[in-house]
Amino acid sequence: MSRIGWPASLNQQVSFRVLPVITSVSGITSFFGESGTRISAKVPEGTLAPSLTKIWGKHSIRAGGDLRLGRYNFIQANSASGNFTFDQGFTTLDPVHPSGGFSFASFMLGYPSAGSVTTVNPIAAQKIYRALYVQDDIHLSRRLTLNLGLRWELDGPFSERYNRLSFFDPNAASPLAAAAGLNVNGKLGLVDSPDRSSIRHLLAACLADGRHGPR
Repeated sequence: MSRIGWPASLNQQVSFRVLPVITSVSGITSFFGESGTRISAKVPEGTLAPSLTKIWGKHSIRAGGDLRLGRYNFIQANSASGNFTFDQGFTTLDPVHPSGGFSFASFMLGYPSAGSVTTVNPIAAQKIYRALYVQDDIHLSRRLTLNLGLRWELDGPFSERYNRLSFFDPNAASPLAAAAGLNVNGKLGLVDSPDRSSIRHLLAACLADGRHGPR
C-alpha cells in the first residue's frame, strides 16, 4: 500500500495487498477498474483403499476398506484492500460553509470522504470418508453366479482446523439486543462450543414431535 502513496498502517489492516477499489470520485466519470478481487484456494485430497481377495472353492471373497481425506482451504475477498470514495470536501475553501473544491484534487492528495476495509477469514475445512466392505461371488454353475456383499460407510461432516465454523440459533436470546433491553432472539455461535447444545436439543425435540405425526 505504501508503494502507491497510501499510509503504511493500512498494510496490517487489509486481507491482501492489492490496489484499492476507488468507488467514485464525485463529478467525474469513473475510470477505475475493479482491481480488488482476490481468490486463493488449495484443495488437496488423499485416498487409501486396500483390498484382499481369496479364492476358496466356488467362492471369490473380497474384503477391503476405503479412506478418503478431503481438505478445502479457501479465501475470497471482493475488496481486498478496501473501497474508497472521494469528493470535494477536503479541498473546499471553508469546510463549515463549503465553497469550491475539486474531487479529483482530493483524490490526488489521498483524502477520501468515505471508505471501508473488510477483513476476511480464510477457511481450512476437512472432511473424512470411511468405509469397509466384504463381497462374495459364489459361482453356483457355469451359467449362474450369485453376488453377495455388505458395505458400511460413514461420510463425516466438515470440520474447521481453527474452529471458525459458525451456526445461527434462532431461539437463543440475542446478546446485542439484551444489552439494549430488547427482547429479540437470534444468536451466532461456534459449532465447537456449548452454544450448539441448544440446537441439538431443539432438533431432538422436533424429531420426537415428528414421530407422533401431524397435528
